[in-house]
Amino acid sequence: MNDKHYLKQELYELIKKDETIFDFIQETSLDGMWYWDLENLEEEWMNPKFWRVLGYDPDEMPHKSSAWQHIINQDDLKAATENFTKHCQNPNHPYNQVVRYTHKNGSTVWIRCRGMAVRDEQGKAVRMLGSHIDITESKRAENELSVRNAIFEESEKITKTGSWELDVQTGQTIWSDEVYAIHEVDKGYDHNKANGIEFYHPDYRETIANAISKTISEQIPFDEELLFIAANKTQKWVRSLGKPIIENAKVTKIIGVIQDITDQKNAELKVLEAKEQFELAVAGTNDGIWDWNIANNKLFLSIRWKEMLGYKESEIEDAFENFLSLIDSEDLQRVQEYVQGYYDGKREKHEIEFKMKHKNGSLVWILSKGKALRDKNGLLYRMAGSHTDISQRKKDEQALQIAKVEAERANRHKSEFLANMSHEIRTPLSLQ
Repeated sequence: MNDKHYLKQELYELIKKDETIFDFIQETSLDGMWYWDLENLEEEWMNPKFWRVLGYDPDEMPHKSSAWQHIINQDDLKAATENFTKHCQNPNHPYNQVVRYTHKNGSTVWIRCRGMAVRDEQGKAVRMLGSHIDITESKRAENELSVRNAIFEESEKITKTGSWELDVQTGQTIWSDEVYAIHEVDKGYDHNKANGIEFYHPDYRETIANAISKTISEQIPFDEELLFIAANKTQKWVRSLGKPIIENAKVTKIIGVIQDITDQKNAELKVLEAKEQFELAVAGTNDGIWDWNIANNKLFLSIRWKEMLGYKESEIEDAFENFLSLIDSEDLQRVQEYVQGYYDGKREKHEIEFKMKHKNGSLVWILSKGKALRDKNGLLYRMAGSHTDISQRKKDEQALQIAKVEAERANRHKSEFLANMSHEIRTPLSLQ
């Protein structure tokens, strides 16, 4: 391309003839301009914008190199000086430096400084023409992004969650640092969709492959918990989530996260194992079991507890209100007062008998025993215990009581009869 365009030549001539043209260019295109006498290093011309960007009044600032050297970051000055020296010695070495200045208000101004040496016939650098571009905003954004990225990376490590991206067309993937860590491979590992799926346990590869395919074909996200085998043969549980990116009604990418949930899964398995052991223990007793978490008002009622009252497991919701509603109205207030006394610490032992309503309308006598857990302040936060059906015992006690009353009545009648007979025997016939 011919650089000697007539408009370019015309512009050069205008600059020579009209200083306002040059002033317009350097005031509107740059954030500062300088011209330095390298044969007399103290002498340097700086245009007004050079100083305004740094917060100073140009009329108060001398055209001396020392005027800016005390407000530039000293580490940056050292680096800039080294770069300047190399440029003066070698024209092919560019002078392009990012430096920090201290604004008059104390803030930091980031400046990209570019320069070109003007050389004499022998090639010696005798002048230096330079420009300033204020990059403070972009640098601040860059720093904020760097901080956010650092926080993001740290949060990924803490939560064991990595982010990934899949290009649907090429099958290529992008992984965050934590994804490499979960896979136990270094950052040089050449990953893609195919070999990424290979890390999943054979029993789960079809699941993840189908999830990805469905996301592509039906444009819906997926969320799967899968067994995973890392590069070092470590077996893990991971949660893999993916969301489609749609362009022109077509899925072009899938973005997602993968989280190592091994600890969570192990904890769940322990809870499940403990629950199964508890249920086996409960199933092995003829008593009904109850567990009341007072902190969140959650109540557990065993199957046997419900069966004693004629209900199937699904027919009664595990709710404290339901528990109270089944207590016979004749005993309800007494039971509530008893429990409140135990709650307040007025009773050391929870053991009470009361009647509960059976599904068929009859009443079942219950012996309720329990134990409480209290916090360091003595407040009760959990109770658990058992219900025993003592209806037969109560019937036996009632029958025994009736028999006792009948026996006492019979004995009384017998005593009266004998007393009468004795009186008749002792009384003479003449007196009768």
